[in-house]
Amino acid sequence: MGNFSEKSLFSAEGEAVRLALREERKRRGLTQAAVASGCGWPQSVIAKIEQGERRLDLVEFLWLARALDAKPEVLFGAIMRRVRKCPA
Repeated sequence: MGNFSEKSLFSAEGEAVRLALREERKRRGLTQAAVASGCGWPQSVIAKIEQGERRLDLVEFLWLARALDAKPEVLFGAIMRRVRKCPA
C-alpha cells in the first residue's frame, strides 16, 4: 500500500485499476468512444483513465460500470483481484 505522499495515479494499485477497467471494456467488445458515450463523456476521458492521466471518483466509477453494463461490485472484485497481486 502506498504512502500518503505517493500519487495514486502512479501506484501499482492505480495500474491495477486501469488494467481491470480496460480489460473489462475489451472483454465486452466496446470501444472507448462507446463507453464514453454511455457516461456522457468525451472519448478522451476514457483514454486518459486507461492511460493513467486521470483518476475516477466513486460516482464516476458507478457511471463507468453502468456504461460497461457491468455490476459495480463485480467490476470492483476484478479490480481487487489485481490489487491483491500488487507488491506491498
